[in-house]
Amino acid sequence: MKKSSKLLVSIILLLVVCALGIKALSVESLKNEEIGEPDEVHSNFYDSKGERVATLSIMKRHYLQEDVISFRVNVWHKDGWKTKSLKLVITPNVSAEVYLKIPEGYNWNPLKLQRNRDNLNSAVLEIPDLGVQGVGSTTLDFIVVPLERTNTVLITIKAELEFSGRFKRYKGESVVDIELKKK
Repeated sequence: MKKSSKLLVSIILLLVVCALGIKALSVESLKNEEIGEPDEVHSNFYDSKGERVATLSIMKRHYLQEDVISFRVNVWHKDGWKTKSLKLVITPNVSAEVYLKIPEGYNWNPLKLQRNRDNLNSAVLEIPDLGVQGVGSTTLDFIVVPLERTNTVLITIKAELEFSGRFKRYKGESVVDIELKKK
């Protein structure tokens, strides 16, 4: 091969590698749509082609005892994707304590649920790197203990999610409300 042909092939390969690198660094914002069902709320995320690529689900579980409520957060994504990071801001409409049950299965990176500095009634769970837990669906169970007597607790959850798939990153945001009533 001549020097000029080798140079041309090298330049083309360099351009292809650069294009893939730029695509890998780009972040696509996902659009979301909320769907409410009895005792659960789903936020479906769609890519720029209109394909559903992920779902955030909030589901009422049950009362563990009088005035102790349980709910579940589940993140699903399409095959070949991975949930990279997750941030949840959980805000009950009444004064309450929010707890995260220890997730089952493979060991998690350390999880920290803490009070929100801007709103002391909110709890923030931020997982900057889900590691192997991001490969499949991610499920987290929470317990809410209202500090006052009430028959209904409205939980507002603001979620920020980041996914990776096929040389690209995706971000989605959603705010969902779920009403948890005593039976």
